[in-house]
This record gives sequence, structure tokens and C-alpha cells, in this order.
Amino acid sequence: MSARSIMPVLVVVLCVTIHAAPLTIYVAPDGNDSWSGRLLQANSSETDGPLATIIAARDMIRQLRDTNIELDEVSVSLRGGTYYMAEPFVLLPQDSGVTYAAYPGEKPILSGGRIIGNWKPGPGGKIWSANIPDVAEGKWYFQQLFINGRRCVRARTPNDGYFTIAGGAKPKVDPDTGNAIPRDKTAFDFGAGDIKPWPDLNDVNVVIYHSWETSRLRIATVNETTRTVEFTGPANWRFERWGSGQRFFVENAPDALDAPGEWRLDRHTGTVSYYPFPGEDLSTAEVIAPRLKILVQFKGNADAGHWVRNINLVGLTFCYEDWVLERGGHSDAQAVHTAPAAIMADAAIECTIEKCEIVHVGDNGIWFRRGCKNNRIVQNRIHDLGIGGVRIGEPFMPPRRPPSEQVTSSGNLIDNNHIFDGGHVYAAG
Repeated sequence: MSARSIMPVLVVVLCVTIHAAPLTIYVAPDGNDSWSGRLLQANSSETDGPLATIIAARDMIRQLRDTNIELDEVSVSLRGGTYYMAEPFVLLPQDSGVTYAAYPGEKPILSGGRIIGNWKPGPGGKIWSANIPDVAEGKWYFQQLFINGRRCVRARTPNDGYFTIAGGAKPKVDPDTGNAIPRDKTAFDFGAGDIKPWPDLNDVNVVIYHSWETSRLRIATVNETTRTVEFTGPANWRFERWGSGQRFFVENAPDALDAPGEWRLDRHTGTVSYYPFPGEDLSTAEVIAPRLKILVQFKGNADAGHWVRNINLVGLTFCYEDWVLERGGHSDAQAVHTAPAAIMADAAIECTIEKCEIVHVGDNGIWFRRGCKNNRIVQNRIHDLGIGGVRIGEPFMPPRRPPSEQVTSSGNLIDNNHIFDGGHVYAAG
């Protein structure tokens, strides 16, 4: 055997990773979540076409990734029209690396609202009402109403100006110890007729102005003899801390629906009522109430190192999100710093919200809260807000700094946004 015949043979194996081509999934109001989403519009036989919801598009991408297909560029293109969301759009770390954008030249609207119809005028046509079974059954309760895109005034008294606190409530006496229990944050005295023992106090809010903050409190009891109101929870600041004559008004009381543009909801009967402006016809108006308490959530976990990365929301409109009043009411030290937002983010990294509109919401517009880094919030229009526009970071207690760099929100760009018309629910926002 020759030397040549026994020389070793070198075998070179090239390992090639097959990458899928860039993928675009289409979503349209007239789509179908059982279709492939690969077509811009339905085919002639209507057996395939775009998906109907943004959530179906997110779930389809999850399924593709579960089959080990490596997707280089993934985008979801939303056609123009209104999408009524049945649930919040939640984005987890597994959803990273996707762009959700408006189809060129079109305006997709993602709405957390629900249209209310079947309005009927009452005696004399002064008050219109509609019955909502889901409210009567305890499945839904809303705190805002919009007619033809206009925020309506929740029935309040007085209609203009404010009542003023008549004085501090006397302390209670603990029957067991005999000690005085202060009520300087939980009760106050009011003027004659300002507050009444209405049939359902749980439906009524009292909005109290402190020097730079507002409290929204629920009524626990009303004593007409002493003219004292007591609340289900405390205000952050004690009443009359900065002097007498502290301002407040009452909202959603049964007898407060007495001026054009006001509305009221009765949770027990499920009846929503509205006092129209002259010439306003609710039988032809678009009336919308919010049903979702959050619209979008980037849901990572900075403490565990689980990040949501490189998700882009571009050219989308998000609207109709509701605020929630806790059982003990809501009261902060300043800037309503514990209230949420329509778009919430935790542990988001290098994500973008660009050229979007956030409108008709009950809380803040956007909050990039814990462990959010190097994100971009640019060229958005954020308006008609219950509180404020954009928040970054968390209100940590003393020593008033994040416990670690990992959970710190930093390096975020907020640039060239148009933010206006806020503070409709909490003026301090």
C-alpha cells in the first residue's frame, strides 16, 4: 500500500443556520383570527386573509417561535379602523423583537371602550338614559363617559366652584381605653345641605383639594345632626392643614345630575343617565364608556432579569382606558405618584413608542416604571388625560433611590411629544 493511500482524509462540515425571511403579519378590522395573516386583504373565496386582532398576531408569532423558526425581522401591520379590545395587550419577554405599526397612510385605533346604545328620553326629554345589564349584574362599572369624542362631566355639585370644609371633625373616643382617636384625615364637618345621606353612598365620591394634591374619597357615614362626613379611608394630608376654607366638591350623587353635559351611573339598576345640551340627540350620537383598566403592558421582571426587548409601537392610536377608585379612596402626597397609566412598562429595554396617539384615558398616558432602560418615547400626541402624560421610574421610599442599578430606569429618551389637556380626574397630575 502506498503512502498516499493511507493519508488521513480531512472532512469539513459546515453548519449553516437557516434563517426565515422577514415576516409581516397583517391585521384588519374585517379580518379573521383563524386566517393566516399573511395576506393584506381577504382572498376572493374569503378563506384566507388578515387576522382580526393584534393579540392573535402576537400569539401567532409565539407559535412560530415555538417551532424553532428563527425569525430575523418580524412586523405586524395594522390596517386602518377601530379594534375594540376585549383584554389588555400584554407583551412578555418571549414577545421581544417585534414591530407593531400602522399600515402606511392608515389610522388603526385600539379602543378599550364599548359603545352604549338604546338611549331613551325621560319625561319632558330632559334626561336620557340607557340600561346596561352588565353593570346591574356587577360585571362592569365605569367612571367616564364620552359622547362623539367629548369627555362628559360626571354629575357634580356644585356645578361651578366648590364647597368649603366647615371645620375639623371631633376625635372619637375609644370605648375600651378611653383614648381619643383623631379623625383629622378621615372626617370633617360640612355646611348645611352640602353632603347628604344618599341611598347608596358607595356610588358617591368626594374630591378634596389640598394645597398641591387632590384626594378622591368614598363616604362611609354621614351625620346630618353634627354635619359630619366620615370616609372609608384617610387622606394623605390632614384636613385644614393649611388653614380653613379647604375646597371640595361631590361627584355622582343622585341629585347632582342637574346641568347639560353631565352624566351619572347607578350601579344597582345598571342605568346610565345623561343631561343633553340643547339640540343634542343621543339616538344618533356615538356614546362610549371604557371597559379596560389598562390598554398595553410591557410585562418584564427587572428583579429576576427577565427583559422585554426591542418592541416598537408605531403610528397606533390607543384610547378609552378607565381609572379605578380603591375601596379606601385614593390620596397621594403629591403628583398622584401611585396611580397607573394606560400604557405600563416594567423591565422594558430598547423599546419604542413613536408617532402614536394616546387619548381619552382616565390615568396617565405612559409609565415606564421599574427597570426600564434606553427606551424611546418620541413624536407622540398624548391628550385628554385623567392625570398626566409620561412618567419614568418609581417613587421609592427613603432613601428615595432604587435599591440597585438593575431595577433603575435610566437612559430613556422622551422627545418631541405633544402632551396637553390633562388632570381631568386628578388635577395634581
